[in-house]
Amino acid sequence: MKKEKKQSKFKKGLLIYMAVMLAALAVGLTVFWFFIQDYENGMPVHGMERTMESFNEEQITNLISDQTFGNAGALEDSSVWVSWYQDQIRGKQLTFEEARENTATTPTYLVKADDQPVGKVTLKVTGKNAFKFNLWGFDRLDVSEYLPETATYTINVPKGVAVTVNGHVLGEEYITENDVVYSELSNIQTYLSEIPLSTTYKVSGLLNEPEIVAASENGRGLILKKDDHNYAFSYAMSDAEIAPLKTMAEGVVNSYAMNFIDVSKQIYNYIMPGSELEENIKLTVTGFYPTKYIASYGFDSMNVSNFNYYSDSCFSCDVQYNFHVKFQNFTVEQESLPGNMRWYFVNKDGKWYLTDLGYLNEES
Repeated sequence: MKKEKKQSKFKKGLLIYMAVMLAALAVGLTVFWFFIQDYENGMPVHGMERTMESFNEEQITNLISDQTFGNAGALEDSSVWVSWYQDQIRGKQLTFEEARENTATTPTYLVKADDQPVGKVTLKVTGKNAFKFNLWGFDRLDVSEYLPETATYTINVPKGVAVTVNGHVLGEEYITENDVVYSELSNIQTYLSEIPLSTTYKVSGLLNEPEIVAASENGRGLILKKDDHNYAFSYAMSDAEIAPLKTMAEGVVNSYAMNFIDVSKQIYNYIMPGSELEENIKLTVTGFYPTKYIASYGFDSMNVSNFNYYSDSCFSCDVQYNFHVKFQNFTVEQESLPGNMRWYFVNKDGKWYLTDLGYLNEES
């Protein structure tokens, strides 16, 4: 009887021990299960999976920041680039894989749309779970390596003129050339008290044709000449400013033609004293039309146009004319003398002088 009681107590103790062990094992397995779960949830790939839930046309704006497109979007409204990116992922199968830059501390994934790379996503630590494993979430999206072909524009303006592109005022970081003397004024800058200078800006990474606006400090209007992606602004002149200058220039044209047929030397009253142009005119042979045989002469046409203001003491204009000379009792009955030039005037002591000229082709 005593032996049976001992066996009963042993069995009871064994059962209690087994129950405790099973309970401890259950607790241990539960804890281990949550440990494994937290460890698994702490893997960066799950952070990327959560990020991909927003990688669609409707929610992609939640992932786009000022840095997403690099410098490409700096001068365009963000909606332009967002719309472009939505087109890249719309209706396509999106997948991701580890990028070559991927590290344990900076997880980075390459996103593909129909197997074509469309961006890289970098994750960051957003918290800790119960077992102190990192929780990963979205940090940034970078598509700078996968941008479309964009355009570059050069903008030349008189120095001091402010330039805006799509409403953004261009700063010094966009200047490629500054304080540059206009090449066409190289022969006359000696006669200018203040040399007109230009500034050139360069803007790149534009998806659409930009709105480029220039405004002068002095309020003078500007004229735009555009050649593909090259913009050149020059000062405008009002009709009231042009009228007296045109009358003056027409008088110089008349004297220029008279000098050419050696019937008048008044041209020297209009040429800058001591200039290279004055010397060239003096060296020009004008006696090959014998004046004693000249019966008449005159202009068939004369046009002075395309006035270009550089400063209060310098402007240019285009001069086209056709001048004829008729002879009597000479081997030649008539000569036609055409002219197609650009003239540069400089104001000295309150008087305008023709200081340089260049010949234009027929298309100018």
